[in-house]
This record gives sequence, C-alpha cells and structure tokens, in this order.
Amino acid sequence: MSRVKASNGYAYLRCQTYARFANKNLCSSHSIRFDMLEEFVLENLKRHFENLDEDNISYELEFKENNQKKNTLLEKQLKQIEKQIDEIDNTVRSLYLDKVKEIIQESQFIELNEQFINEKEDLIKKQKNIQVQINTTTDKDKIFKNWKEITSKYKNIDALNHVIVTELINNIEIGEKNQKGEQKIKIHWLF
Repeated sequence: MSRVKASNGYAYLRCQTYARFANKNLCSSHSIRFDMLEEFVLENLKRHFENLDEDNISYELEFKENNQKKNTLLEKQLKQIEKQIDEIDNTVRSLYLDKVKEIIQESQFIELNEQFINEKEDLIKKQKNIQVQINTTTDKDKIFKNWKEITSKYKNIDALNHVIVTELINNIEIGEKNQKGEQKIKIHWLF
C-alpha cells in the first residue's frame, strides 16, 4: 500500500500494484482512508489485549516454571554426558599407553577403541539433542518475556505510531469494497 493525499484533504492508502500497473488489470483500485484504518487497528488492538485474561497469564507462568525445571534437568544431564565423554577420552588414552607398553595386544586395543568411539558418538548425539531442547525452552521463555513486556507496555494504548505498528503487527490485509461500501480488514499480529 502506498500513502496518497486526496483533494478532499484525507490521506489514503491504496494498492501499489494497481498504482503501478493500472492498465494491465493486475489488481483493482482498492484503497482505504488512513484515519479509518488507524481507528480500526487501534480498536482491534485494544480488543486483542482485553482478550488476554488472567487465566492465560497464569497458565503461561506455570508453563515458564515447568520450562525452568526442565532446563535444570537437561543441564544436569548435559554435565553427566560431558563427564562421560571425558572419561572415555581418558580411558582411550590409557588404552593407547597400555598398547604402546605392550600391556595389551593391538587387536584388543582396536576392538576396545572402536567400542569407545561408538559410545562417544552416541553420547555426542545425545549431547546435541539435549542442547537443542535447552535452546528451545530458552527461546520459549524469551518469547514469553517479550510477549509479557509488550502487553504491559501497550495494554492502555490511546494512539498508534510507526514503532507500535511495527512491533505488534506483521501485516494488514485490506479487501475490496463490497456493494454496500464495506471492506474486510484482517490484521496479522506478531503475538
């Protein structure tokens, strides 16, 4: 949409595709008065925040607490795996020294070394999986924190500005006017 000023003094947003390619019939000349769109967005924003009830917030807080417990458990498992990997590395070093000193035969070393390598690879896979789970729960916590800050910041909003719109809205779809002059407007929120 591009902003244009009409001779009646109102600012309008109109379809850029139509403005560029009007003679190619790629789109229609749908537009909307800027002040009417701003009022619609503000009303919907207030309604959107009103729908965020205390039950939802308490559910989110419980969810966050569960995530923290899960992260603590995962971090504990991660430390155990790191310890096991270190133990395998030390054991392989010791085995190698035993092989060099001819305490064990080379075939024994190869067999044991292979077993330890496989065990270490399995532990590394588990380690990566646990790290992904930790990152996922951490990201969810960040999203919740950001969502909570945004809702408290804009809950009692009275006017829109560019910063507010870009922080809260992904995009807005504006339909064509029907025979009654009504337009469908759909807001895609970022939260």
